[in-house]
Amino acid sequence: MAYYRVVHDTRYRYTMPVSRAHHVLHLRPRDCSWQQLDSAELVVQPTPVECTDGIDAFGNPQTTLAFEAPHDSLQVSSRLSLRVTARPGADRAAQGPAWEVAAAALDPV
Repeated sequence: MAYYRVVHDTRYRYTMPVSRAHHVLHLRPRDCSWQQLDSAELVVQPTPVECTDGIDAFGNPQTTLAFEAPHDSLQVSSRLSLRVTARPGADRAAQGPAWEVAAAALDPV
């Protein structure tokens, strides 16, 4: 089992104040049997008027943010701790050749 601490920081500076804004974040991993999220922290400045967690059309976790006050910068900081085990059926040899081998087999030269 491997333990990971994932850190993500994004900072935007706008040339002019933005009065309304909506953002969709994809900063959390998908839940599955081979990885477990132990902790997650999200800090956003300025504070959004709405912060909603959900699942997108592809099954990925997402966070939607809404801002309605003028702001000239945006900072998003995410901290995750997760455990990852061997993926079921992840035996590389059983999945077929590496992409380089497959690409070389298709090369007509």
